[in-house]
Amino acid sequence: MSPNERRIKKSFFYPETVAIFGPSEKRGYYWIHSLIDTGFNGAIYPIHKEKKFGGGLQFYQSLSEVPNPVDYAIIAVPAEYVSNILKECAKKRVKFVHIFTSGFSEGGEIGRKRSTDIKEIIKKNKMCVAGPNCLGIYCPKSGLSFRSDIYQMDEGGVSFISQSGGIATNVVMRGHKQNLLFSKVISIGNSVDLQAADFIEFLAVDNETKVIGLYLENMGRTEEEEKKLITALKFANQKKPVIVWRGGRTSLGARAALNHTGASPTDSKKWSEIVKQTGIVEVRTFEELIDTLIAFEIIKPEFLPKGPNVALIAVSGGIGVTNSDILDDLGLRIPYLSEKTMKEIEDYDQVSSAGVSAANPIDLGGAFLNLSVMKKAITLSMQDDNINSMIIEISQHYIYDRILLLDVNLSQAFLKRILETIIQASQIVKGKPVALVMPTVAYEMKEFFNRDYFVRKGIPVFDTVECAGKVIRNLFKYQTHISSKNKA
Repeated sequence: MSPNERRIKKSFFYPETVAIFGPSEKRGYYWIHSLIDTGFNGAIYPIHKEKKFGGGLQFYQSLSEVPNPVDYAIIAVPAEYVSNILKECAKKRVKFVHIFTSGFSEGGEIGRKRSTDIKEIIKKNKMCVAGPNCLGIYCPKSGLSFRSDIYQMDEGGVSFISQSGGIATNVVMRGHKQNLLFSKVISIGNSVDLQAADFIEFLAVDNETKVIGLYLENMGRTEEEEKKLITALKFANQKKPVIVWRGGRTSLGARAALNHTGASPTDSKKWSEIVKQTGIVEVRTFEELIDTLIAFEIIKPEFLPKGPNVALIAVSGGIGVTNSDILDDLGLRIPYLSEKTMKEIEDYDQVSSAGVSAANPIDLGGAFLNLSVMKKAITLSMQDDNINSMIIEISQHYIYDRILLLDVNLSQAFLKRILETIIQASQIVKGKPVALVMPTVAYEMKEFFNRDYFVRKGIPVFDTVECAGKVIRNLFKYQTHISSKNKA
């Protein structure tokens, strides 16, 4: 599709003026504060037939009274009034409209009739409308937002499209907690006009978007909509990673999805064919979605794994055993290191008497906290030809045990050495990502700050080896797909 044919414009995410229909005192002027509190610097025009002031702003009785052109309109009024407001927006030539109001295609026969009515108005006036039943757009760079408490200072490269407003909100809030930064988040709801495909096509060529994430419950209401979405997914995934979490996989989930958006989910067999055809990365849980988005945002393309072979470093033999089980279940491999690598690790003078097992999993035992040993084990393992990626599990209750360690500064020195070693080794060895795992066993507050310390330096951190393994598997699948396309 050529740029001229794409319906989504960059200006939709950077409005200079926003009109709000239905600013509600009962809800604490939600939409007004969502914009003001997250740094929107443009003009805000609340529209209300009776009120004159609220939320610190002057109100207007109708859109026609607003003195300036309106770039973006938020409709948050009862469903029966939406049609007339859309006509007002058409007359004012509002560039983009988002309908927060629910009670349309998911609302029985009356709702479906309303949906048909607004669709006709939109088509007749050539409008661009998101929703109904959606939260609209969150764009940190412009201050456009659907909550007052999701302020983000740094620019991010992740853009996310969701058929669920609740999941869009959860992704942003959990993402911020784990240092995941967003470019754009779009809640599309029932998609009576603009479809997921429209936004995907835009994000595929958006220079501010590095990774695209989606939550989908259906592929559209018609065969034409489904075909358009598949084409958009294939197009986008050739340019940047597309990560999709599909809701309604099971019979119970499908029933709930039908009640939610009013459209039937795609059956599993057909969905599997779509995943294979488009090369998108499929995730199964909210946690896997967040972890995978983080990894694809911070791991550079040249560091995507070229194979399924993982090196495991841990403090305990038992942990190495159970982690091996987990990764094997995920389809990854834990091969022996080369004899040369094993010998260099085991013969190193700092560990020769420590009983270290360097076969892989690498059990460092009592040498785990020796800074020199950790550097040696990480560096040699990454350089080993049998290895495509590495997982290092840091058990924080060891590095913060002051009674055993005595040196209260060891914990920070230990983490700093791991960071430096990974960065140095990565400069030599390309195509071998490193993931850290910090299990929540104890010292939860320390974990929060330690995670941030590594993520800001471009090293992903996960709660469990299973989480890390799923992400490495996803990175490898994407790398395999891209490599096969390039060869073709």
